[in-house]
Amino acid sequence: MRIQFSIILVFISTLFGEVKYNTVDLDLGTELSYIVELPADYDSNKVYPLIVGLHGYGGDIDSYIGISKSLCPKGAIGLYPEAILSVERKNKESLGYAWFYRHSDFNTHLEYINKSVEWILYCINTVISEYPIDRSKVFLYGFSQGGMMTYKVGLEYPHLFRGLMPGGALLDTTIDTLHFMDTSTTFPSIHAFHGAYDRIILPQKGRKAYRILKDKKMNIELYFYPIGHEVCKEMNEDCRDFVYKKLHQQNSPSLSQILYPDHELTSNNYLKRLDQVLLIDTSSIQIAQTLLNFYQRTESNDIREKLIYLLGAKRCGFAEDMLRTVLQDPWQPQKLRKAAYSALIKIGTESSWATVAETEKLLVIDKIASGSQADSLGLLPEDIILSFNDKPLKRYKDFRKALKLIKEKQNEPKLEIQRNGERLTYKLVPGEIGITLREDIKSLTRNPVTP
Repeated sequence: MRIQFSIILVFISTLFGEVKYNTVDLDLGTELSYIVELPADYDSNKVYPLIVGLHGYGGDIDSYIGISKSLCPKGAIGLYPEAILSVERKNKESLGYAWFYRHSDFNTHLEYINKSVEWILYCINTVISEYPIDRSKVFLYGFSQGGMMTYKVGLEYPHLFRGLMPGGALLDTTIDTLHFMDTSTTFPSIHAFHGAYDRIILPQKGRKAYRILKDKKMNIELYFYPIGHEVCKEMNEDCRDFVYKKLHQQNSPSLSQILYPDHELTSNNYLKRLDQVLLIDTSSIQIAQTLLNFYQRTESNDIREKLIYLLGAKRCGFAEDMLRTVLQDPWQPQKLRKAAYSALIKIGTESSWATVAETEKLLVIDKIASGSQADSLGLLPEDIILSFNDKPLKRYKDFRKALKLIKEKQNEPKLEIQRNGERLTYKLVPGEIGITLREDIKSLTRNPVTP
């Protein structure tokens, strides 16, 4: 059996609220599971939006815990169905689950697709009947195979959803003049996202889906990001903004009303108020000019961070030079540089992505769990992780790749860190390490590593 190392410690009960596992024995050939995730302050007397998350090929439902909070921070119920097919490696080790096998014959493929649709609908209808869900606020989110199923279920049953969020997906459902959505009066809005360097589902597949649905007069937007077949933080931020806009689209104040309220607000309330900029349809140049002027006038780094975020979220290319200046200034606060980094990803020009590609990042320990392996070894918050199992690390995805490369029966891989300019090496044992990680932008304020 493969040695398992768990790097990230997640406090499910405190961060995400109650997580309920459910197993159902349907006439689909096997027992199937789904997770219901409740908000931390769940109240059965309130009604909530529903976020349905569909994992990709080889994934599982545990990996989606937290998606509902991520996409709807004010409170939503999450539903994460497990795909119907088990995927195994050659050594019979379970890899995860799949909604269908794309390389099966057409009839078998269609059978799997139909069973998957049936299962997803069963989960949605069951949760809607058992929990206080606002049926006008149901959103469907999925990546890779989950994204394809998002298109499939969302377009065949559009009356169920307020919005669809397919990622890294192609359109695998027939669209013709007899299709249900041609006669339906209610269409869900679609926010599609795709890696520009995706080699599994090529970017042109995402563009083709966009063109087909745009020609059908669907309300669809498509955004690209400088990554491969994966999900990045910026993708989920844009999905969160999409959900926010769908939930608040009736409220659209002017930019001046948002920035200059007629009464005093606390700092927290003012930051939340700035989210309303997402609802404004004014040209991005006008928004950029106004936000940049306000940026120069405020001395609050919290407000500046939010303004940078909004410049990226609204795709304000006019602000690219300012964002590049903030990112490349090592004396700027780390949170402003990280916000500028993400904003440049969203702006999506060749020059903004070139700046992102040239930016050096560091992988830093953010928190240590008391009593954990990391705690007993003497690891500390702010330690910079240099390598794991002799693999250099600069980003979280590097750590995930290094974990997969651990050889069978390798019991003590090395973790090398930097602390106050000194290199330190620790030997780990299998099991939970007890750390959470964050990515920082490399800064001159960091002490250099001693040779």
